[in-house]
Amino acid sequence: MQKTPLEILATVLLERGIKPETSVKLFSSYNAFLALLDDEEKRNRLKKLHLDEVSTDAVFGEVRKMSKIFQDGLTALFFYDDEKLRDLTIFYGVF
Repeated sequence: MQKTPLEILATVLLERGIKPETSVKLFSSYNAFLALLDDEEKRNRLKKLHLDEVSTDAVFGEVRKMSKIFQDGLTALFFYDDEKLRDLTIFYGVF
């Protein structure tokens, strides 16, 4: 059976010895985002949100917070927690 992207990510995190805090940031923020999208009321609110309301909207603020945590997790994963991943990211991903 083929692994899902989340299973692949979990495998990489374990095999590379990534810090538990990084794994928690990645999976908790992703799970929170999916839970928010599963909430029909919040999902519809985001669909109807106008650009001029973004900075003050509470639901969008939740999404912004989740995305910051997820970004912090990605930054730790690719630049701080594993020297080999950092080197590969710098060589292949940063230009």
